[in-house]
Amino acid sequence: MRGNGRIIDELEKLFAGAGWNVIKLVWGSDWDGLFARDTEGALARAFAKTVDGQMQAAAAR
Repeated sequence: MRGNGRIIDELEKLFAGAGWNVIKLVWGSDWDGLFARDTEGALARAFAKTVDGQMQAAAAR
């Protein structure tokens, strides 16, 4: 059985390999700073468009 940290590392590698700029935040209030710096709302739009499980399915492919 893999722990959450291992899964997060695998997803980070997959998305970085696909050319994404990966910012890894797991717990805490660090999200607040990211949303505050997102003056164009791109992060909020990306989250709003992401269907539950979509990222995991993409990684599995």
